[in-house]
Amino acid sequence: MLRLDLRELRVGLDRQRSAAAMTIMTMPHQPATTFRLANISRSGMFIEADVAGVRPAEGSALHFSLHLDEHDDGVTGVGLVRWVRERSLSIYRPAGFGLQVLEFHEQAERRYLEFLEACLLNLKITDLMDPNFPSVGPDVAVSDVLKLMTARKSDCVVVADGGGAPLGIFSTADVPPLAGRLQVLKQGVGRHMNPALLTLSVDSETEDAYSIMRNGTLMHIPVIDDGVVIGMLAARDLVRYWAEYMELQSKRLARNYERAMSMIAHDLRTPIGLIQMTNVMLTSGEVTPAEYMSSGFAEVVDDRCSMMMGLIDDILDVQRIKAGLVRLNRDHVDTEELVRKIIRAFMPAANAKRINLGLKIPSAVPKIKADPLRLEQVFNNLISNALKFSYEGASVEVIIVTRHSQVEISVVDHGPGIAAHELSGLFQEYGNVSTQPTKGEKRTGLGLAIAKRLVEAHGGTISVQTKQGVGTTFTVLLPIDALQ
Repeated sequence: MLRLDLRELRVGLDRQRSAAAMTIMTMPHQPATTFRLANISRSGMFIEADVAGVRPAEGSALHFSLHLDEHDDGVTGVGLVRWVRERSLSIYRPAGFGLQVLEFHEQAERRYLEFLEACLLNLKITDLMDPNFPSVGPDVAVSDVLKLMTARKSDCVVVADGGGAPLGIFSTADVPPLAGRLQVLKQGVGRHMNPALLTLSVDSETEDAYSIMRNGTLMHIPVIDDGVVIGMLAARDLVRYWAEYMELQSKRLARNYERAMSMIAHDLRTPIGLIQMTNVMLTSGEVTPAEYMSSGFAEVVDDRCSMMMGLIDDILDVQRIKAGLVRLNRDHVDTEELVRKIIRAFMPAANAKRINLGLKIPSAVPKIKADPLRLEQVFNNLISNALKFSYEGASVEVIIVTRHSQVEISVVDHGPGIAAHELSGLFQEYGNVSTQPTKGEKRTGLGLAIAKRLVEAHGGTISVQTKQGVGTTFTVLLPIDALQ
């Protein structure tokens, strides 16, 4: 089940459309929990509706409203019910209906594609598999199996024992040539199946499944839950899903890249203009060197040059990391002292916004073997972001704890938070979010991408928890045993 909530399905008479063009279904208001978005594609969605009385009729038109969370404005539009599925015995074939998207309200198509990408990112194996797969026992005659495959329009079956455990797969490729075929048709399918069976757990990630099936040697893989086959994953369905996700991701990255390049060009143009203006003033004699030094121009130019160098360093760092050219100079690092040093450096920025920047360490933290400069780069970015996105008078807290064989460093802010549909691209290059820094501070969209790759290079992980209107927590986990 996708972790995406369809908060409400708005239905009612559409008085702006011709009755001849569409029949709009009307039905009583239902609680938001009556409907759940189970799957979504570029052209439509499958909506679970477990209560028989509220499932619409095929051919009906519905107003829909999709929301990722309670703070999300959502996407609205009109869809046509193309088919209805009644309740079945399988929990993987829920009752519901397929809704084809006909139009969006207020040009919300791009927003819908953001929903689609978020859904595809969270898609589960159970959403892609066919739970209505053919399954036979090993003693069933090959001739009967072929009839079953023809009737079900399937090119393979799972051969399972009496308890549902898989024994192998029999496909059309296992049917022998004409010579001796009559004798084979009478034999049990277990004698001719492929016993070299590769299966997927019901908890497997779609990315893992794609890695297994992308070379084209496996066309079907049984999905197992507690040792029993519950569905069949076809390569064509997985590849179609993966291609659609990669296409959407590629387009979003291209949009983010164009937006970031425009922003970077603007950020470079302003300080370069200032430096050029200062140079003209000095060379023309409009100001003397002494006046230049005493007026504060020198400090402004130096600050702008540092900003430009930082921006260029970020761009170069991304390219170096992607090319595998970054090498870690590991040393025994006192994580507590490293973070204290970074916090001291950010105190002027925190004081300027009257933000209480604090450090909390409940117990002693062991040293880890890491690259101190690269870790400093990671936490510089996280603490800088926390200050940028915090309101005046708020607080930012860094918490360091030891959890088993890992050191956990969390940076907690109480800012506006991040929209749920933007989390999937948060750690990607130029992955800027719609939330703006509270005082208009600059950002490039590269910092978190760099931080993620540097943390992973240390064998660690970085994650985020956020709630709009409450705040955001970034958590870095660094292994201890593996690094010492």
